Amino acid sequence: ECRPSPSVSANPDENTRDRTGCISVDTMQIIVEKGEQRVTIDVELEDGVEVLRMQISSLLDVDFDTFVLKGAPYQQSILHVTTDLSAVGLEEGFVLTVHGAAEAAAAPVASPAPARPAPGGITLGNLGAALAAAKNPKSAAEVEREQGMHDMQSRLAGSAKHVLTYEDRSIQAQALQTIPVEEIRRMAVEKPGTLGPRDAVARQLLSWFKHRFFKWVNNEACAACGSTSTANAGAARPNPQEAQYGAGVVELYKCNQCQATTRFPRYNHPGKLLETRKGRCGEWANCFTACCVAMGFEARHVVDWTDHVWTEFYSEDQGRWIHMDCCEDCWDVPLLYSEGWNKKLTYCIAFSKEEVVDVTCRYSRQWEQCKARRTKCPELWLAQTIMAMQQQRESMIAPTRRVILAARRLREATDLVQQNYVAPTTWEAAAALPGRTTGS
Repeated sequence: ECRPSPSVSANPDENTRDRTGCISVDTMQIIVEKGEQRVTIDVELEDGVEVLRMQISSLLDVDFDTFVLKGAPYQQSILHVTTDLSAVGLEEGFVLTVHGAAEAAAAPVASPAPARPAPGGITLGNLGAALAAAKNPKSAAEVEREQGMHDMQSRLAGSAKHVLTYEDRSIQAQALQTIPVEEIRRMAVEKPGTLGPRDAVARQLLSWFKHRFFKWVNNEACAACGSTSTANAGAARPNPQEAQYGAGVVELYKCNQCQATTRFPRYNHPGKLLETRKGRCGEWANCFTACCVAMGFEARHVVDWTDHVWTEFYSEDQGRWIHMDCCEDCWDVPLLYSEGWNKKLTYCIAFSKEEVVDVTCRYSRQWEQCKARRTKCPELWLAQTIMAMQQQRESMIAPTRRVILAARRLREATDLVQQNYVAPTTWEAAAALPGRTTGS
């Protein structure tokens, strides 16, 4: 997803000191712990908790939506805070611990230590909440429900906007200069397997991307000496050049050999990813979907709310959407995640320039169990929100194209019926579904 980052000065001193040379109260370092893991993160108070959670999710490999933050000495949860970080009383050297949502709910929570009082006896940390509650009192459940809908709306809008970058002609040209198009087409003719001509090309593109083009990164190699023995050293804010290409966070890695620190920007711009050719599942699916569009295929970018992303390709040979996971070199194996990886799926939403579709039922046979986990927002509200986004996209499409898409959706509906048994593909019937082969 695109998560824009505030721009920062290229001079680190300008980011941390005011004109008198004193450390600015707007920027600080905090410590985040998860079990035995401990990282230091540079934060700006005005960023808001969502930016902090995104940094922690990336660095400590936890699902963005399902962990709880608690901070000493207060031990209060800041899971649902959406104001700036100063509202939760963060201070230099503050220690946050990361808990799974279930773990945090079960653990006893100590009473918050008193904060500095504001006039009238209201603490500075809860002033905004107190004013809002006085104006329009709501129960905790109502506040959580509204916050869930707000977060869902924001994430849907961000993903719907991001896929439009795949239509950029300059990015498409860059991809076509990078992809060995003629070689891929030749291999499709020589080794089509049981696939039709266009499907065979798409399948060869998938194999090339996985085995010859993109590289998986767990810990970034040292930029100074090339050693692959590096350790996580926290995170930093992106500089202007990194932010230009959608880097919402920069991971830092310290070399165990030469002690140098290497930056690993988590770029979100497909053009930049065509240059760097590395990352984790977000970068992989982002770049691969852009390559599919550049090759003239209709492709969707599928976002899994339990922290994975992949691609769907529309097969004109078969008249249906086909699952493609470039990280795993998997073709048409939609049950890979729920049954192969045992992922507890919640929301799987597909985005393209023409469509926004909830495709969760394609990837799970157990709808009732899946539905019980879908607690971010009401189901009716989600369906209406996606329908409104779909109608907005259709308003910019020619009438003849709208007729084609409507006919496709009717056919696709058979794959997306709730509680519908998704029949295994031939590949699935021949072998057990594999576990994950790439990193997390």
